[in-house]
Amino acid sequence: MIKKPITIEDVQIILNGIPARTTRGFLGYCTVSLLPFKERWLLFDTGHYGDRGILLDTLKNLKISPEDISYVILSHLHYDHCLNLPLFPHATVILSAKELQYAKEVSSGQQVDTCLPDVIDYLLKNRKVQTFTSELELSSEIKVFET
Repeated sequence: MIKKPITIEDVQIILNGIPARTTRGFLGYCTVSLLPFKERWLLFDTGHYGDRGILLDTLKNLKISPEDISYVILSHLHYDHCLNLPLFPHATVILSAKELQYAKEVSSGQQVDTCLPDVIDYLLKNRKVQTFTSELELSSEIKVFET
């Protein structure tokens, strides 16, 4: 575990993103990043369900268990960013309040977004979810904000 202040060099990209379009629509695999945080780990996005085995193997090779992830920051709720959230049941989920409201609008039919899975309620059920409206300071070194 790193004991010095966190810098950009401490961020590990553990899965590289792959955006693609096909004649059948959009196919996305987001980047998944890991960084040390408060004696444990923080994961930025969780990846597509199809990444599950690779994600678990990568963490295992780094000697990190899913229980070692204390926070998961979700950039947004498209399927390729959130479908592995169940792997980290003890992690606090950090999410923009606007994104969560948008997902609720999609679920209720007020908005249409085919990249948002219809299992958002299931993914967030019985979870500690911390939303933010403009900026959230997790530590003196890590701030989360909308872009």
